[in-house]
Amino acid sequence: MVSFMLENYFSELPGSPDKTEVVALWVWIMGSASALSTMGWPNMWTFIYYSMLLMAAVITITTQMFTILQSLFDEFEELRVRKQKVTFGLIGGLAVCSTFFCTNHGLGSFVVIAMDAIVTYSMLHLLLLLVVLWIYGRERFQRDIEFMLSQPFDSWKIYMLRFIAPIFLVIGLMIGISWSIMDHNYFSVFLVMSIIVVWLPIIGIPAYGMYCLSKSTGTVWDRLRRRPTDWYPLEMEYRQKYEEAIGATDTNQLSEVTDEIN
Repeated sequence: MVSFMLENYFSELPGSPDKTEVVALWVWIMGSASALSTMGWPNMWTFIYYSMLLMAAVITITTQMFTILQSLFDEFEELRVRKQKVTFGLIGGLAVCSTFFCTNHGLGSFVVIAMDAIVTYSMLHLLLLLVVLWIYGRERFQRDIEFMLSQPFDSWKIYMLRFIAPIFLVIGLMIGISWSIMDHNYFSVFLVMSIIVVWLPIIGIPAYGMYCLSKSTGTVWDRLRRRPTDWYPLEMEYRQKYEEAIGATDTNQLSEVTDEIN
């Protein structure tokens, strides 16, 4: 609500449409406190607005770091015994790298990378939906969610993720590409940084998937069609409960695939 109020506050800036868009964006970011000070109860609105920004940033960073670290620990067994070192190493590395974006010069590149991140998020989420809901399968995914939640998970939610969500992600992808091209026309010097920070994950994840396919057996088509059956909890207690929940069918498939690979 406060963000919409600030946007309307700065909506009457003069100039051409392109210039107004750029100026309004920077004034919105840098002049928020000045705008809030003109309102009634300025201290309350300022506290609410910047607390919201702080909490949103903390939640986003924490969630993303937890997802990345948990994926690394699940995939690479040697990292599990060094969880504390890997976690604090990642936090320290990100803290050092983020100091550049606190400068006036780095703030411009941060805005450009933020636009590129829309493209990255859209592509990675499309890839995630493809892997989880089409390759892994709707029934297995729904079964795993119900196992984790210990309650039924409606099928209509699965169909929304499977058919409706990709439409909005494709729309967001197209918008992100257009915004990214426009920003790089203004800040072409940040193209290399954007490639390193934003585009390498898009290349790295499919590349690792191809590496895993190269380690499996069978023809190329058989490798692509083979559904993973070794997605299970790492903790032995939860793994036993999971094997009991999925029944003997998938357990036998897991044994067959393991024996085939060995």
